[in-house]
Amino acid sequence: MEDVCTIYNACAWTQALQKRMIATETDRLDGQLSARQLLKEHIFARTSLHQTFLILVTRYTVLQSQAISPALAGTFQDHLLTPGSRDAV
Repeated sequence: MEDVCTIYNACAWTQALQKRMIATETDRLDGQLSARQLLKEHIFARTSLHQTFLILVTRYTVLQSQAISPALAGTFQDHLLTPGSRDAV
């Protein structure tokens, strides 16, 4: 169930970002947004997409590795769930 929620959230973030970009480009065409502000929005969008990609890739790479090698399951859980660890995700 957790995987379904993660995928749903990623889709919702992507959709919200798309709506924001459409609104931004519409505002630019209407003359309500400067080129500099449009550039900032594009940078924000690229950064958001990159972060979403990294979250999903990291999550599913860890899950796949954990399924392939049960011996590493404890190590993964320690790194992911230990809040004080410098290596925690």
